[in-house]
Amino acid sequence: MGAVFFIARIGRGVAGKAEEVVNNFYFANGITFDKTEKYMYMSESIMDRVLRFRVDVENGSVPEREVYRIVYVPDNLAIDRDNNLWIASFVGKHIMVVDYIWHTVHKVFQATSVS
Repeated sequence: MGAVFFIARIGRGVAGKAEEVVNNFYFANGITFDKTEKYMYMSESIMDRVLRFRVDVENGSVPEREVYRIVYVPDNLAIDRDNNLWIASFVGKHIMVVDYIWHTVHKVFQATSVS
């Protein structure tokens, strides 16, 4: 099981102790925030899904959690300069991009097997 913790900050320093804000993840493998820091994305490899959380980074609350995409064994996640979400699937041997505005999915890379 995995969890995400929040550590309050004051200015450039860190204050207080880490507080658990969300938990019960199954092999959480990738985590990233969008450019606005309003959404946090996490891949759960064993559950074949990418979760999206609405977050409030000022007070450390995570009021909403949703299954954002079903992906065969998602691994690493990244946000590009246009705020699109990149998802790598190491077992599926592909990389896809979820468009920030339209939420459409585009496969941008597919590895081929060599026999």
